[in-house]
Amino acid sequence: MYYAPYLKRICKVATLAILMILYGHPGFAADVSFRWAVLADFGDGMQGLDFSESPAVRSGTALQIYLEHLENCHIYLFLLDSNEELTPLYPVDKGYYNYGFPRGPKFIPPENQSFTFVPPPGIETFYLIGSADRLFQI
Repeated sequence: MYYAPYLKRICKVATLAILMILYGHPGFAADVSFRWAVLADFGDGMQGLDFSESPAVRSGTALQIYLEHLENCHIYLFLLDSNEELTPLYPVDKGYYNYGFPRGPKFIPPENQSFTFVPPPGIETFYLIGSADRLFQI
C-alpha cells in the first residue's frame, strides 16, 4: 500500500496542531503597542506609503521609516534586499534596550536624511517585529 499521501496529511495536521498550541499559549500572545510607517518622497515631500496593496517604489525614491514605541515593547526592523542580504536596521546596536525603552518618534535614517533602493532591481522586504520580551537572538 502507498502511504505518501496519508503521511503528508498527517504532517500537515501535526504542524497545524503544534502552531495552535504555541500561539494559543499566553506567553506568545502578549500585547505590544507601537506605530510605524514607511515614508516616500515622490516629489511632493515625505508621505506615508499605502500598504492596502503592495506599493511600488522605484530606484532613487527617497525613503524613511518611522517608528514610535507606545508601550513597553521591543521593536526590531530588518531589510532583506534583492540580493538576499539581511541587514538589521533597528535598533542600531545590541545594547539599545539595556536602559529602558525610547520615547517619542524615531526615524530611520535619523532627522532629514533618507535612503534609496539601488540596482539591481527586485523585491526588497522589510521585517518589522514587535515583542513584549527582549529578543537576544533573532
